[in-house]
Amino acid sequence: MSKEGLLRLPAHDLIDQSFGRHIGVKDVDAQRLAWLAAQVPEDGVVVEVGSFWGRSAGFMAAAMRPGVRMYCVDKWTNPVDLDRFQRNMAKLGLEQSVSPLQGDSVEVARGWEMDIDLLHIDATHTYAMVQADFQAWAHFVRPGGLIAFHDYGAHTWPAVKRFVDEVAALEFEKLGVHQLIWSGRKIL
Repeated sequence: MSKEGLLRLPAHDLIDQSFGRHIGVKDVDAQRLAWLAAQVPEDGVVVEVGSFWGRSAGFMAAAMRPGVRMYCVDKWTNPVDLDRFQRNMAKLGLEQSVSPLQGDSVEVARGWEMDIDLLHIDATHTYAMVQADFQAWAHFVRPGGLIAFHDYGAHTWPAVKRFVDEVAALEFEKLGVHQLIWSGRKIL
């Protein structure tokens, strides 16, 4: 199932039918996120910052072990988008393991109290916003836990790569870059 840190899921085609192939992460990015989610121990916690319609959340949640809970943080300023996210999770049978948390990422993090096993940051891609999401959430990642940034190296979002290289890589050991996903493990 796993080849070089990628995981293709049986639900891959269903996810494509639900979201379309051009909304959210591309296939190789989704396969990397699924592989990372599959590493989370039973009863672990996954947090995604920036979920939109839930394509990446669908891939990660479909790969999670039993008892793992996923929390998806997004502003969802348009109620249609939150409704679409919830319908997509229900269509995939994931609504019991995925909880949407509507609001500003930094505000939601202020009320957060759980350790995180996998943090995926894919919200607003300016340097300041990536930094704000990281500062709000990264300290909840348990030692040895995982982090992923989407759009690392994308020519349209250079701030993501710059932030990861300048700051995040100091606290997280790089596991690798797969297409546009940078992943790391929190240094013990």
